[in-house]
Amino acid sequence: MLLKIISWAVFFLSFICFLWAGFLLAQRFGLTLYFANYSSSLPVVVPSSDIPVRLRLPSLSLDLAVIPAYKTDSRWPTTSRGISYLASSPLPGDIGNSIFYGHNWVHILGQLKNSQINDPLIIVYSDGRTKNFSVTEVKTVGPNATEILDPAAVPQITLYTCTGFLDTRRLVVIAR
Repeated sequence: MLLKIISWAVFFLSFICFLWAGFLLAQRFGLTLYFANYSSSLPVVVPSSDIPVRLRLPSLSLDLAVIPAYKTDSRWPTTSRGISYLASSPLPGDIGNSIFYGHNWVHILGQLKNSQINDPLIIVYSDGRTKNFSVTEVKTVGPNATEILDPAAVPQITLYTCTGFLDTRRLVVIAR
């Protein structure tokens, strides 16, 4: 009898673990990186020949490919090959808030939580030029904190990724 109870308990715990793993995988791969209730009135910008192609954070040993992304409806497409650049936001270095985002995976933005104020952030353009920025703020916000996507009066980079339990928060790095 005891053996039967133990075998059912093991079966039940295995089943719960299987469901939990499935849920975690769906969270990691099934969702796009977005801010809830954000609707952009920004125009879609057609990429020019001098678009950003790499983002570097030397203090974190990050050198990431930049892939232009176009928000449609409420979908924020992401890539597994680097980070996404919201193409409807200003070009980095122009007046305004240039939006970059990516997965909180080890090989992408998993180390972003270690960013510090004054860390250099470098944008490389398709024509080979670079522009240097400096981290001015590192913070964690909820998925409804869309004010971080608002236009800026100065050239600004906003880089964010998911964080927290089940990726329910956003880790935000701002550089100017």
